[in-house]
Amino acid sequence: MSSPDVPPLPAPVAPKPPIPGECCERGCEMCMWDYYRQAQRRYEAAYAGWQQQQAGRP
Repeated sequence: MSSPDVPPLPAPVAPKPPIPGECCERGCEMCMWDYYRQAQRRYEAAYAGWQQQQAGRP
């Protein structure tokens, strides 16, 4: 548990989705949308952990 004089960690930053037209729409094996979805899942897990840490702060 953190002490009161330690500032809280900043919230994780969500990944930005690809902009329109950035995907080539050729059905690439690892499309940029796949990478975005992976990053989104990592962000959601990190954010859930961050929320739990914040709930435990005084």
